[in-house]
Amino acid sequence: FNLKCFSKNLLIYIILTKSSNCNLSKISLSVEGLSFKSSQTTYNIKVGADVDSITVKATPAHSKATYTVSGNKNLKAGNNVIKIVVKAENGATKTYKINVEKEGDIEETSSALTNLIIENMELEEEFTKTETE
Repeated sequence: FNLKCFSKNLLIYIILTKSSNCNLSKISLSVEGLSFKSSQTTYNIKVGADVDSITVKATPAHSKATYTVSGNKNLKAGNNVIKIVVKAENGATKTYKINVEKEGDIEETSSALTNLIIENMELEEEFTKTETE
């Protein structure tokens, strides 16, 4: 634009507003089962008993937004909640939740004999479950 100024001071204000965009454009996990949709903020996944933690990577939709992740480590059997909190440039926040259903720990099973009782007989030696002969 063309601006002419004669002996008077001209003060121009430029007001920049900070972005309020606290959306994510992508979420990726170290396990399978999450299908990201930009309009969705709550997800449900299932993991095996051997999964103790999940690595979470997110991509904010705005370059000046940041995010934090919590609840993705030390997963227990049953329900766990991973939270991704996105903070916009202007301080606005949005929380994404991933409900993680972790299978129960697999108990070790054994087919070893734990006791032996024979009616009307006595064993020559005391029964031990480690004896195989």
